Amino acid sequence: SPTDDSTIKVADFGFAKRVERPNSLTTRCGSPAYTAPEIINYQPYDQRADNWSLGVILFTILGGYPPFYENTVHETFQQIRQCNYQFHPSFWDGISRDAKHLIKALLTLNPEWRCTAQEALQHPWMTGRGTADDELKQSKPLKMNLEQFKKYNAERKRETKVSNVSMYWLLTRR
Repeated sequence: SPTDDSTIKVADFGFAKRVERPNSLTTRCGSPAYTAPEIINYQPYDQRADNWSLGVILFTILGGYPPFYENTVHETFQQIRQCNYQFHPSFWDGISRDAKHLIKALLTLNPEWRCTAQEALQHPWMTGRGTADDELKQSKPLKMNLEQFKKYNAERKRETKVSNVSMYWLLTRR
């Protein structure tokens, strides 16, 4: 419906590049909370940085809040560099172990060890071949998480209107 804000859209491919060789990209860009640690640390990167961002998206959708989100970009980047996130029980008790495992596999600091897109697609949580206990747990209502996500999204929209910063310029300035 037109008032339903639960539709998911992944957008903003302005800096999209084709990866010709592993670790061949060097453009410093991205939205702070979704930026992979290798980009923040000024290291060459490849499509594995996108897998990190997918982990952030999955975490945010299921938990209702982002894994890395502080008052300043610098503080957010510090959280990312340390891979400092938590599955707060009040929001994550109803989420399956398989879902958490996939998120952990995507939010892995070392890109060499990070879950690939192919591995993610074959993960038990994605294929529905998880354990029976996890299926029961996952079926619990996630109303509180959805409400938290709506609250976070409204706050993010309000902040974006106040200051719209190009992350390309922010990251290239050091």
